[in-house]
Amino acid sequence: MNVSVILGYPYEKSFNRAIANKVLDTLNANGYDVYFHDLHGEGFDPLLRGE
Repeated sequence: MNVSVILGYPYEKSFNRAIANKVLDTLNANGYDVYFHDLHGEGFDPLLRGE
């Protein structure tokens, strides 16, 4: 089964990051195909521009 985990919080030492890491470890240990996206790390811009 494929699972996407998406993190949108910029601080590397946040509780959100710790939760995401635990989720990733648990899913991987149980045989899931995990696709992780760190939106901040990927440079995602949440603002919709008019251009």
